[in-house]
Amino acid sequence: MDVDITSSKFSYTMFKELAQFMELKEQAVDILAVVISVLPINSFTNEFGPGKVQDFVIINEENIPLQLSMFNKFIDIEGQQIAETINNFPVIICRRLKVKFFNGVTLSTRLDSTILVDPPAHEARQLKIWAGQNALLFSQIIKEKSYTRYNPDLFLQSPQKFTLIFYLQPTQKFAWVKASLSFQNIFQRYWYMACKKCYKATDAFHGHPYLCNKCSEYQEAVPRCRFDVNLADNTGNVTATLFGELAEKLLTYSALDAMQYFIRNVELPLEHVHEALKTKLFAVQIQPAQSRYGYLQQRYTVVHFYEENQGEENKSPSTSICINMASNFDETDNLGVTSPLASFETAQISTTKKTKLA
Repeated sequence: MDVDITSSKFSYTMFKELAQFMELKEQAVDILAVVISVLPINSFTNEFGPGKVQDFVIINEENIPLQLSMFNKFIDIEGQQIAETINNFPVIICRRLKVKFFNGVTLSTRLDSTILVDPPAHEARQLKIWAGQNALLFSQIIKEKSYTRYNPDLFLQSPQKFTLIFYLQPTQKFAWVKASLSFQNIFQRYWYMACKKCYKATDAFHGHPYLCNKCSEYQEAVPRCRFDVNLADNTGNVTATLFGELAEKLLTYSALDAMQYFIRNVELPLEHVHEALKTKLFAVQIQPAQSRYGYLQQRYTVVHFYEENQGEENKSPSTSICINMASNFDETDNLGVTSPLASFETAQISTTKKTKLA
C-alpha cells in the first residue's frame, strides 16, 4: 500500500549520493526534483513484449542535471501531466526509483514506483521558487544537452579510493585504478564507422544515411574513435577500450583524422603521445566488458580518466563523454589503496593536434 507522501516525512537522496545505489536491485531511492525538459517517447521490444519509454530531464539545487526514464503506464499518467505543465517547471517527488548506469548516473521507474507532480509539500514549493529563479540555467542545459554527458562529480570521492589491478574482480560493476597507460605495441586502426545517434557499428559509408537496426530509423554513418590501451600498476595489467571523445582526448586526434590516415594507408604520427605516456600516471575509472572470442583475460572499458598529478580543479575534463554501453558498474571497491607507483614520473606533451594530454 502506498504511503501518503505529502503527509509523511522521509529523506530524499541527494544526486551526489546516487552512485552508491547503482544497479543494486534490492535498493531504491526517493528524490525531489524539477523537470526542465520532456524528451520524445520511444518504443521498444524486449523479452516481455512491446513497451515504450520516455526520458525527462530533471535537476535540483545541486545543479546536476540527470535523466529520468519513465516506462509504459507512467508515461500515460504522470508523464502526460508533466508534459502539460513543463513551461511552469513541474516539481516531482518520486519514490522507489532504480539507479542505473548509462553515460553516468540515470534514474528509471520500477513497477512499484510512485510519482507525484507538483505535490502540496513545503519542500516542493521551495524548489518551485528556486526553479523560477534559474530559467536561464535550465535553457543552457537543454541547449548544450549536458544531461547526456558523463559527470565525474557523481563518482569522484575525496580522497579517491583505488583498487590494485591484481584485486580487480569481473563482478565489480565499476572500479578506480591508478595506472600507467600505453598502446604503442597494440596494432589497431583507432576508429570505426558508427551510427551518429546510438554509436552502433555499421558497414555503411561515411556520411551516407542508412537504416540503423538499433534505432529503427535512418541515421548518418560517422567515424567514431575507439582503441585499446594497456593499464598497468605494480601488481598487474589489464586491457581496456576507450570510445568517442574520451578516446580522442588521449589520442590527440579526432576520429575523422584517424579515418583519413587509414584511408591513405599512412600510420598516425603518435610518437609524441607514446613518449609522453611513459612518464605519466592516471586515475582511471573502468567497467568490465565482454571479452572478445578467444580472449581469455577479462577486458574493460574506460569510462573516465584524469592525470593523477593534476590539481583537484582539473580532474573533470571539459570534453563531453558519450559512451553507449550495455553493461553497468557497481560500487567502487572499498580497499582504499593509496600506495604510490613511484616508477612513473611527470612530464608534459606538446602537439599541434587535438586536446593536449597535460
